[in-house]
Amino acid sequence: MNMEIERKLITYLNFGSFPGLIQFSSGFTYNEIMKIQKTDPESKEWRIALRPDKELIDSGDYWALKRRSRNIDYFFLIMVPPFSFSDKDYCILAHEVLHLCQFRLTGTLDRNTEVEAEAYTHTHIMEQCLKALRGNAK
Repeated sequence: MNMEIERKLITYLNFGSFPGLIQFSSGFTYNEIMKIQKTDPESKEWRIALRPDKELIDSGDYWALKRRSRNIDYFFLIMVPPFSFSDKDYCILAHEVLHLCQFRLTGTLDRNTEVEAEAYTHTHIMEQCLKALRGNAK
């Protein structure tokens, strides 16, 4: 049987054809994310954008968030439990990636008419997530 181990990480993803970055974390609580970001000077603005969400993140396990700070949109995909490569985790990941597409593409395109752009964006983000979780992100 091919069993994957649980995966903890913090990394950055992109939206493919659309501008913007996503901070993707798996296996870290709000406090752990903030602590890790303090050690990385390039994460300062991300930490500022996420700062108000401690209660929210502590109240659940899975989050797709769009936050605005200093006129910049910050997108987060937070899976507090480590990704375990179970069917449930794949479904949760796809669910949260769909929310990221909704957050990013609403106002950019008519999601009821331009369905392919959203589907390709969803696939692009999912592929980046899975590569990062498997340890072969580029």
